[in-house]
Amino acid sequence: MRMLDLRADYLESVKRLSKITGAGAGVGRELAIQFAELGATVVCWDIDARRNNAVINEIRKKDGDCFGYTVDVTAREQVLSIAARMRQQMADISIVVSNAGTVTCAPLANLRPDTVARLVEVNLLAHFWVIQAFLPNMIERRQGHIVAVNSSAGLMPCADMVPYCAAKFGLRGLMDSLSEELRLDTWTKNINTTSVYLASISTGLYPPPSHRFVSWYSEITAKEAARLIIEGVRKNKKYVIIPSFMKSLIDLNNLMPYRIRIIFADFFNFGHRGWFCFC
Repeated sequence: MRMLDLRADYLESVKRLSKITGAGAGVGRELAIQFAELGATVVCWDIDARRNNAVINEIRKKDGDCFGYTVDVTAREQVLSIAARMRQQMADISIVVSNAGTVTCAPLANLRPDTVARLVEVNLLAHFWVIQAFLPNMIERRQGHIVAVNSSAGLMPCADMVPYCAAKFGLRGLMDSLSEELRLDTWTKNINTTSVYLASISTGLYPPPSHRFVSWYSEITAKEAARLIIEGVRKNKKYVIIPSFMKSLIDLNNLMPYRIRIIFADFFNFGHRGWFCFC
């Protein structure tokens, strides 16, 4: 792990207690392992007990401190109950990483209502329940850090991913509004937030990239993504965007008139539509 020139208080906060949802696989798993390598006591939440226990055992084999709970983060009462149990059994949580997510790729007209509801529950409402469970204690202590792992789908629209995009745009609004709410209150201004926006990560959760420049930028590993996220959290960055140039391209794209924008988008995603499509 590459060490960084950091403020002492952030180094100490990482070494305290970090809670990670969706810790059983992918980026969540790597975040749990790498936080533990930095000396943090890690609490892993995942709906899959087998995968969660595998991560816990891996961390403990390396002499790390790790605990785990099997949790469905879409079940608000379960989230609140386990959060209350954690406050009784262990120290205060310093960093909450809300990472759980799921995706289904299909045209909206082909999706069943329960599938749409599940996508919104996991990718948006679950973040509300996790934050509401731990934020009051952070407010009481006047410190803490909330990290939400989002997607490039929270920055730009994607065909065949309508409910997922809607939820991710909602998560973006949640985190930006929460950050402003905390900033304006002198009591909570030391509670920090970090929004993470990921493009293609080689976890198997998302379809492989098919854009025109896939040979220039394709996917990065979950391990590398986790390293960049932790680096951003330790530097107290408001946004961590992977790859870093993605936000600039999206901002530039959003400045264009709509018809120019779709020509640019179709050229970039030539496998999805012809670049000449004017819609």
